[in-house]
Amino acid sequence: MRLNFPYLLKWFTLIAVITFTLHACSAEKDEQINNLTSQVEELEEQLEIAEEEKSELKQQLSEYDVNIEEMNDELEEKEEELKDQESKIDELTKQLEEAKQSASRSGSKQVFLTFDDGPSKVTPKILDILKEHNIPATFFAIGQSVEEYPHYTRRAQEEGHKVLPHSHSHDYSIYSDLDSFYDDFYQAKNQIEEVLDQEIPPYFRFPGGATNQVSTDYGGDQIMAKITEDVKERGYYYFDWNVSSNDANHEEVDALDIYNNVVATTGEQDFAVVLFHDSPTSHSTAEALPRIIDYYESEGYEFRTFQDLTEKDLNKMKELNIANKTIY
Repeated sequence: MRLNFPYLLKWFTLIAVITFTLHACSAEKDEQINNLTSQVEELEEQLEIAEEEKSELKQQLSEYDVNIEEMNDELEEKEEELKDQESKIDELTKQLEEAKQSASRSGSKQVFLTFDDGPSKVTPKILDILKEHNIPATFFAIGQSVEEYPHYTRRAQEEGHKVLPHSHSHDYSIYSDLDSFYDDFYQAKNQIEEVLDQEIPPYFRFPGGATNQVSTDYGGDQIMAKITEDVKERGYYYFDWNVSSNDANHEEVDALDIYNNVVATTGEQDFAVVLFHDSPTSHSTAEALPRIIDYYESEGYEFRTFQDLTEKDLNKMKELNIANKTIY
């Protein structure tokens, strides 16, 4: 058999080329694998570093949270301390103002103009006169009238006067017993506070005054003693007067008579609580009011309301049997 050398050489060459190629490809793949392995290892190292950094950040964040919580607690404590200090400052400022007012009034003459039974159609005239003379006053109002004339009630408050309860109905049957009295009283109080949109101090005036005699017709001889003691236990102050205009003694009372009554009952008193009325028939009261104001101004009296009563004022009124008079 004759061998074909050129043909065999061709095949050997081809096999050699294939073998070389395979070796070359294998080497290239190995190199790629090595490179990828190195990259993976490098990434794993970076991941491990990142995990450590993450752990450190979590620790720092936890510490920050603790610090923030502590700072918030400290801030709340400081805010409470600040509120306490502000409250103390307000109280001291109030005491200082009262002391200044008390010092300025020491030895001075004072007068409180008070009007019962309003508001009514006469109220605007009275308010006009008070405004013209820049004089403050106190109105002991009837709840039913406040409901009928809320605009007069608000005007009085807005112009610097004080509005307080007198009763809701001014029906003397309220003196039948405690329940009847309080039912009427709280109706008046609530009606005034609703119209004025504010709480009022615990001050009021009994219909007929604390020493009225008509109450005995409904609740017996001891009804006023019983009611007055109970309202004092509840923290209320009731106010009478030590100067009377007698403007409600009869319907046609004359303005001059009202003026003379005020001057006569004021006498030498340097602390005067004057009783007027603000009922629908109080036209003579309004007529007499400018002259009465002139009288007190000429005598050096300071005009006050029940808005700014101090503890000293209340004690003085008790001494004069104007406030919380004991009824036997």
